[in-house]
Amino acid sequence: MAARSTFTTQDEISNIKGLGSFHNTVAGKLPVSRKKLLKGYLEAAKFRSDWGDIDKKTVLRFARQELKREQ
Repeated sequence: MAARSTFTTQDEISNIKGLGSFHNTVAGKLPVSRKKLLKGYLEAAKFRSDWGDIDKKTVLRFARQELKREQ
């Protein structure tokens, strides 16, 4: 079976769900909060030009909902 060559909307949502779930301490610094990671994702999304097979509106709506839950 050939591997997929593109990511789907569900793949992107799964990645967002995983934000903040890996808490590696680097050089004694505390890990970045999930809230901060979600804000960074939404900010970076403004500059993303190629969404491929990803439904941008669905993914951004999901990310905003997740951020709201972190408030």
